[in-house]
Amino acid sequence: MIVIGSGIGRMTLSAIIAKVGKKVLVLEQHDVAGGNTHIFEEHGYEFDTGLHNIGGMVGDKRSLLRILFDYIINNGVE
Repeated sequence: MIVIGSGIGRMTLSAIIAKVGKKVLVLEQHDVAGGNTHIFEEHGYEFDTGLHNIGGMVGDKRSLLRILFDYIINNGVE
């Protein structure tokens, strides 16, 4: 499967597809993968452009995000 773009959603999809044994090629035009999860610096200040806080969602083992993380990394979220 070819995935165009490397944002958090497409990287999650790619990881799930790869986990079930399929080959995945992720294409990204930017020089760093991650979509809106980048950090950039301007005039000496750092700015993050994406996801800010998922702590509460990951802590709840019943949340969809936690279930996805647990699946992708074999229950490794602590």
